[in-house]
Amino acid sequence: MDEPAEKKEKIAEKKEKQEVPTIDISDPKKLKEFIKMAEKEGIEVHVLGKNESLRPGIVPSTRLFLKDWINVNKRMGRADFWYGLLGTFLLSIPAGIMISLLASLFASMGSGSVENIYLLGVAAWIAFFYVALLTAEVRRLHDIELPGYLALLLFIPGGDLIAFIIAAMPQRRTKSTYTFEDPRKKNKNKHDK
Repeated sequence: MDEPAEKKEKIAEKKEKQEVPTIDISDPKKLKEFIKMAEKEGIEVHVLGKNESLRPGIVPSTRLFLKDWINVNKRMGRADFWYGLLGTFLLSIPAGIMISLLASLFASMGSGSVENIYLLGVAAWIAFFYVALLTAEVRRLHDIELPGYLALLLFIPGGDLIAFIIAAMPQRRTKSTYTFEDPRKKNKNKHDK
């Protein structure tokens, strides 16, 4: 073997053995030092926080919970999940009032059975809520780095309790398969350039 081929082989072996370093991003000084060091080495750095919302709370997390109600291709932090679940549950009150008002409006117009209209509205809200909950649970499982199909525990009697206990687990950051960004938006931006 010639010398350049041996060097290339050693470099390839070294890259394979290299582990991805992780640091605690709660210390901004260490984070900046780490990013500078990585840039000098030509390494691209992705900072993954604990939540997509900078300050999780009932309003921003509920907005996120509802915005991504059919998206399973990303992560959802623990605080965003629980605040979003609470906010969406609390939205059931005004949704129920709106459904009742709509049923009353149709009743005053003399059209159809009020009970059927009310049941249809309630069924639509419950379906929306469960789809949003299922996809949020899948995103939460991605954040814990567990397979998304475990969200199906929500549909097994007693499994919902297990699913919620799993959702309370802390974030794992060993893989970068899922981020807080929607991969469909990333791909769209790549095709636009």
